[in-house]
Amino acid sequence: MKPQLETVQISDTQTSFKFFKREELVFEPYWHYHPEIELTFISQGRGTRMVGDSIESFQAGDLVLMGENLPHNYSTTDLNLPYTTCTAYVFQFNQAIFEAFPECKPFQALFSKASYGLKYLAPPAELLEQIKSFEQLSSLQQLVRLLNILDYLKDDTHYRQLSGITYQKNVHKHQNRVAKITQYILERVESPLSLGEISQFAGMTPNAFCSWFKKSLGFTFITYLNTLRVEKACHYLLETDWDISEIAFKVGYENITHFNRVFKNIKNTTPKVYRKNFYNN
Repeated sequence: MKPQLETVQISDTQTSFKFFKREELVFEPYWHYHPEIELTFISQGRGTRMVGDSIESFQAGDLVLMGENLPHNYSTTDLNLPYTTCTAYVFQFNQAIFEAFPECKPFQALFSKASYGLKYLAPPAELLEQIKSFEQLSSLQQLVRLLNILDYLKDDTHYRQLSGITYQKNVHKHQNRVAKITQYILERVESPLSLGEISQFAGMTPNAFCSWFKKSLGFTFITYLNTLRVEKACHYLLETDWDISEIAFKVGYENITHFNRVFKNIKNTTPKVYRKNFYNN
């Protein structure tokens, strides 16, 4: 599958923004971007979230605001079956809809910060309930509710920037190629994937590919692949009772010692302690 620029059909909805509730057993990998700002709230499910050059696990309660053309992806596995479905509430809108209203000028600072992706660390239960009940409102009530949500977010200082500046400066020069190669990696993250294979797919020599990848995404191919695999391993550690050696093999490592070392470098703890701490908490 060759990923493309996603076209958000806002005009077809007869509203100035788009809102939808996404419920699926599995969120398939789909590395994409669009000119609309997006607010995504995960109410159910676990998986891996990619926003720009950020690769992290997500779980229920995850709330992220993403700016214009910021590439992103939410992916899960069928291990979410105990949750029945993965559920996401998604808002997509063009910031231009607020430009005619001087009262909305403070939103521009929020949208500027969102160009790197903002992960809200402690959104109040009341705000999340407003999001979950959004679809029950009339169109006019939804517009008022969206304004209220954005008004809260612009003043909320409990957030963390996701994507790095290096990534933002370079990715848009090579967006189509980045999307194509990233999608290829995502679809094979649990399989052996060599530098030779991915560079051949990209149509470059290994040295040229490594240089291009680092310049475009802000870190090396090996670091990127290891981070994806470790996040996937975290998912298996929390959702299964598989042995750690089995998980290591499942996410593409043939050597348990190497897996443990990579995991600790990224998570600052061992797979065994990571799993133990989760259940203790």
